[in-house]
Parts: sequence; structure tokens; C-alpha cells
Amino acid sequence: MFLDCCYSGWSFKITLLLLHGTLMDTALFATGNQDKTCQVWDIRKLSSAIAILKGNLGATESMDFSSDGEFMVVAKPKDFVHVYSKNSDYQKCQEIDFFGEILGVSLRPDDEPMYIGI
Repeated sequence: MFLDCCYSGWSFKITLLLLHGTLMDTALFATGNQDKTCQVWDIRKLSSAIAILKGNLGATESMDFSSDGEFMVVAKPKDFVHVYSKNSDYQKCQEIDFFGEILGVSLRPDDEPMYIGI
């Protein structure tokens, strides 16, 4: 099931919505979209996304924030996982590239390991 959105004349389908923490302690959330992008938003300022992260293959299938919100992990359906840094305004990332289907990504609450389901 997809969430259809029209915003400022741009139509897209959201495949995933991820909130960092709770609305009481953070204002960040991210959307994964069918147009190969992932967008990071501040709920207090919805006029434009904080960052639009371009993907290289398919819709965003899975995302997770680190417990402190400093990192965001984004998985595509095949071959690519990206780890973005909030300190660089999500412009710097580490790309993990391998062959195969990706079922999902997850960070443990202590942020030590990252799990990639394949």
C-alpha cells in the first residue's frame, strides 16, 4: 500500500515513513519514495525537506535512524545500503554495495551493530 502525496505540484508515492524517536523529543522524520529518493523532514517546517537523498536503484525499502539521530541507514530493494550523517546535512554517506536482494536494515538501540537482512 502506498500513500499518494501531492505537494507543491509534485506528485509521488511514499513507500515508507520513519519517525525518529517520538514527537515529544524530536522533530525529524523521513520518507522513502517510489521516485528513488529519500527525504528528511523537520515536522516544524514542512514547507521543504531538510534533505533529498537520491538513490540509484528502485524505491526505498527500509530505513532506520540511530538512537541519537546522528545517522540514518537507507536500503534499496537490491544491492545498495547507504549510511548518511546528520552532521554533514545528509550530504556525506557510506555506501555498502553487494549483489543481492535486501529485506531490510536495522540498528540496535546501542547503535553498535547494523543488521542487513538479505
